[in-house]
Amino acid sequence: MIRKIAVKNFRSLKDVVIDFEEDITVLVGENDSGKTSVVEVLKILFDNKSVEIDDFSYGKDEIYIEVDTINENFIKKFWKNDEDNIEYEINSKLNKKYVDNIKNYLNSAEFDSLTDDGKRKKLEEIARRLGVSFRSNIRSDTLKERVLERIETLLKQNYEEILVESNIHDYNVYFLDGKHFEDISKFFQEIFFKDKKKSIWSEEIGDGKTIEEIIKERLEEYSEGIKSEIEKRGIKDKLKNFLPELTEISVKPIFEPRDINIDVKVKLLEGEDEIPINKKGDGTKRRITMALLEYKKVQQEKVPSLYVFDEPDTHLHVKAQMELLSILRQFCENGKQIIITTHSPFIMNFVKPRQIRLLYLENGETKIKYISSDKQLERVLMNLGIENIYLFFSRKILIVEGETEERFITIIYERLFGNKLHSNLIRVIKRDSITDVPRFAKVLCQFVKPEDILILVDSDIDERTDETKEIISKLEIPEKNIFKVGTKEFEDAFEAEVLYNAWKKFVENKGKSVGEKWTIANINELREKCIRDRLKFSKKLRCLNTGCGIFMDKPRLGQALAEFCEDENLPEDIKSLLERLRED
Repeated sequence: MIRKIAVKNFRSLKDVVIDFEEDITVLVGENDSGKTSVVEVLKILFDNKSVEIDDFSYGKDEIYIEVDTINENFIKKFWKNDEDNIEYEINSKLNKKYVDNIKNYLNSAEFDSLTDDGKRKKLEEIARRLGVSFRSNIRSDTLKERVLERIETLLKQNYEEILVESNIHDYNVYFLDGKHFEDISKFFQEIFFKDKKKSIWSEEIGDGKTIEEIIKERLEEYSEGIKSEIEKRGIKDKLKNFLPELTEISVKPIFEPRDINIDVKVKLLEGEDEIPINKKGDGTKRRITMALLEYKKVQQEKVPSLYVFDEPDTHLHVKAQMELLSILRQFCENGKQIIITTHSPFIMNFVKPRQIRLLYLENGETKIKYISSDKQLERVLMNLGIENIYLFFSRKILIVEGETEERFITIIYERLFGNKLHSNLIRVIKRDSITDVPRFAKVLCQFVKPEDILILVDSDIDERTDETKEIISKLEIPEKNIFKVGTKEFEDAFEAEVLYNAWKKFVENKGKSVGEKWTIANINELREKCIRDRLKFSKKLRCLNTGCGIFMDKPRLGQALAEFCEDENLPEDIKSLLERLRED
């Protein structure tokens, strides 16, 4: 499993550390925030992608990439030389305890119980991991001695972490973007042939030797031939005229197996005739690749597997995105790790908040925000019904105190401005649903600026001691963002005539009629009584609804006011609030 990567001086990733979940990690952010650069870094680490001059951050001459896996870290450094060519080195950072465990394993009964072939493969694997060079024809017992000698040398170092020269190994990483779901040949090449391109060198052919071993043997034989020819022709003696200290000429071929180029042409046949897939619709192509991916998820792989999906939503409609996510969740259940970059709200809302990493640019440099793994925080967000898209990309958050305001604001905003609140990434949260104020504030303040948080409160806020004041304080809501309305509550902010007409039209619009007590005079009289006796106007108002064909509750009253209150009759504080919500 890849636990995290650290990157310095690669494009906008000037100094970034990204932690990855063991199941699914979703990278989100605006265009050019660095999502694709993260994918490119993974390709440099695991796909042998080359680094170009333009990849260096402005003014920097070295790129540093470190990936943290379960057992060890791999470091890949690139730098510009004097000729502006790019050189690089790959090292493995090993923990001393891990090296000591290898030593104990090689001296254990478990290792001794392996077959000769099994011991050989394990020794070669460990030798490569520890940076021990060896020839293909070396005896296994000699190789073991060399490995153990190397271990003793490493353990004597005065460092807890040890650097050795070693390639990145033991990982199958597959990169898929939206185009792979439309090009079956490309899909096959990445998903089914990629691991074979890497492992083909270890295939045994003649005399039980692998392709890699035979190539190395041939190169070593050729090198010895060159060395012998140099001796025979007296070239060494001639060189000694210029280099008197010369005693030997060593010719050592360096062969590092890389992925071989394999083009794949996939044909789907009907009898002997090819089915023209390219002429099929995108939906058919996607269904075919989804079916292949469905097969791949159950395929057992001997080494850890990482699947990187770069903006799959670009070429997948909503239903296909949900199908993909369902398959990927099963991938995780089978022990695979997933990384997705996306702009899709459906993908963002499908995963847990802790699985999302928000990338954003600050002064041309990529920064990262994410939710901590505290499960209580996730529970807070779930109880509030805050979807991930609002948490990470809200333009504004509006906190209201009651159901009347919640329904009213939602409807009248659309009525006045022609857009729904959620379309403009505005989230309305009811105050009494915020039961854990400290955690709520901790989450919200990470992703939403205080100036983008507004609150609509009753005018008696200064006389109360409830959690509303704590919310204002914890969220550091500016005074200009606190909108106080009414004498004591939202409902009494409206004139009696406005309340009367709005409810009457609402009821009549549904084919019913108001009762005899629903009059402007009675509403005014009730308001005065509530102010005098310090009663809740909104609750007492219902007693005037006797005989009406529709029961009055807070949400219905809020809807009636939003639908039938004339613009000029809106309270000034409500008008100001709506204009603030409309602002970019």
